[in-house]
Amino acid sequence: MTSMYRPLVHLQASVSSKKIHHGDRGCCRYCGTEDGRLFRQAAHLIPEALGNRWLFSVDECDLCNQQFSRYEDALASALGPLLTLGGVVGKGGRVRQTGRTAGSTVVSHDRVDGKRSLRIIARNDKDYRDRVTHDGEHIFFRTPLPETPFKPLFAYKALVKMALALMPTDELSDYCDMLQLLQNRDSSVASGSATVGLSFGSIGNAPSMVLASLLKRIDDTLLIPKFMVIVVVGSVCIQLFLWGDGYLQNGVAYGTPSLVFKAYFPNPGHQDFCIAYDHPHDLDWSSAVPQPQPLKEMVLKFHPGTTEGEFFPDWR
Repeated sequence: MTSMYRPLVHLQASVSSKKIHHGDRGCCRYCGTEDGRLFRQAAHLIPEALGNRWLFSVDECDLCNQQFSRYEDALASALGPLLTLGGVVGKGGRVRQTGRTAGSTVVSHDRVDGKRSLRIIARNDKDYRDRVTHDGEHIFFRTPLPETPFKPLFAYKALVKMALALMPTDELSDYCDMLQLLQNRDSSVASGSATVGLSFGSIGNAPSMVLASLLKRIDDTLLIPKFMVIVVVGSVCIQLFLWGDGYLQNGVAYGTPSLVFKAYFPNPGHQDFCIAYDHPHDLDWSSAVPQPQPLKEMVLKFHPGTTEGEFFPDWR
């Protein structure tokens, strides 16, 4: 990957960080307004529901911020189980609950004696023993997750908004189609052209941090997207490629590389903490029809002899 892309913009913040304001003041990069009265609210570069309390955009007007909030709600619903399982602290300083309290499956965080604990409740399962299997060496315990609905196209638009927030202003002219996609709620994209890569990396106590990186293609002769965006919110790593206007040339589509990503988090007085996110699972978020969130089950792989175990996601 390093031979194909180079870092262009990198923003990272955590509980020990001051607020970071990104962009050029005075003009909205999404709609072009220069009306100073429309820049009174703080626009989160990454949604607050995903744990961001530090990264802000100064060139997103209040009207665009309001318009994009529905996209961000869809993204939070799509990532809900991953945020809950990782213990990502979102709005109001609380970990998001996934599933209705009285529903068939609910995932939540509780505090017992001041310590956080992860709770998963599954009701009305015909035979829960079917969820425990073994391969002769390991035991597998499969936990179902709620089918929370979300609109994939809106969630994709939320990611596009974040990606364009990082884009140098002199590059935006090549992404008019994406800017229009954000401004028009009913605009759509071709099936298969809204690929998102999701990775999971932490159970229960993900560090309170966010990261946003924009990488640029080194060699313009390569048939790969010009830009790649990586967003990390504690337990979740998201990868997105930015297609410029008219990216199909002579009927040949670009390829889409993938990256196994590691994030390092500052740990004052100790060695930096590292999370290795698994290989990204590619999802097509071009549909405007509501679908269940993409994580079907969380699986615990456990070795009874060594007591070593690991969690990994099972996607729909």
